[in-house]
Amino acid sequence: MPITPLHTHDASPRSHDAARVRPPLWHGTAFLIEALVLVAFLMAALAVVLSLFASARAEEARAARLSEAVTLAQNAAEAFAATDEPGSRVCQEAGAQTGDLYVVAVDVAAEERTAGTLYTATISVTAADTPEGADAAEGASGATNAESAVGGETLYTLDTARYVAASASREEAA
Repeated sequence: MPITPLHTHDASPRSHDAARVRPPLWHGTAFLIEALVLVAFLMAALAVVLSLFASARAEEARAARLSEAVTLAQNAAEAFAATDEPGSRVCQEAGAQTGDLYVVAVDVAAEERTAGTLYTATISVTAADTPEGADAAEGASGATNAESAVGGETLYTLDTARYVAASASREEAA
């Protein structure tokens, strides 16, 4: 009995195409679409993170300016409390952290009373936009003149008071 092959090979072109198996095209397309979606998501996340870093940097600069303004106002309040003859003054000072220029205006009002004198001071720290504006404000008297001469924004205002008894005020006058 002759042995017959189970599978015969046909040389026709149609049988050749049927024997070759092609992988479906959508497998590679799905991978590319998934990669593009992942890249788009990463770009969006990067944009959000960079935006947060930029706003944090701006907030840090604003906080440093406010911290310097508070320190300069406290220094002026201590000088007001320690001075024998308090008076209004305007001066230019540089911040310790940023080196920015500030105008510190101390507006003092005296109220005579029977037992002594009550001195009240309003201390305002204004950001000097330019060194020329700070120099012009230094010669001005009163906080409102300093603010208008500088043209910057008022960063911090502090109100304080000091009472000098009548006997001490008479000794200061003598």
